[in-house]
Amino acid sequence: MRAGMCDLARRNSQDLKFVRELWANTDFIDNFHRLAPRLPDDDTQLASILDSEYASTLSEANAIHWIVRDKHQKPWGLMSLTEVSWAHQRAELLIGVLPNAPMGLAPAAMLVMFQFYFKVMKFNKLVSLVYEDNMHSLKGALHLGFKEEGNLKHHLLDPRTGAYVSITQLGLFAEDAFSSGNAALTRRLLGAREKKSA
Repeated sequence: MRAGMCDLARRNSQDLKFVRELWANTDFIDNFHRLAPRLPDDDTQLASILDSEYASTLSEANAIHWIVRDKHQKPWGLMSLTEVSWAHQRAELLIGVLPNAPMGLAPAAMLVMFQFYFKVMKFNKLVSLVYEDNMHSLKGALHLGFKEEGNLKHHLLDPRTGAYVSITQLGLFAEDAFSSGNAALTRRLLGAREKKSA
């Protein structure tokens, strides 16, 4: 999926080196997914996992993973839909971009994904769980229309620090994803006609 400054492409074995770089970046993983499983040491095994993800359908895997790239195809981060529930038309969003990514790339990626999620998949609700110490992500999500639904106090055990961390649960519906504010942001970051290609 591509629009304006952003390109979202499903990750595969060609992204192996970049995925390893992200998993080795403690600050990135702390904000993206602290409970992310450890990558296999063997590149062949990791390549097989990435290609299996790429080849699987959303209904088979109940998840989909993209590399977030800029318009020059340089990779800057990851975006995933996980815990996909077809019965409830709901999924959980995870997104992380490196701190030196081009300004506006993360919200641009979110806006592209909203088009896919609400208009193509026609799902009802998007959920995001944000670590209490990641105020930057919380502020960005609220700016894009997510609403706070609750605070899960000491909900997860951080495997790196051994401390329990609290989570803010956010929810988003189509009417908020396509608000007038997001429409203006879409025109600015993705182009006036919101063109996309698969």
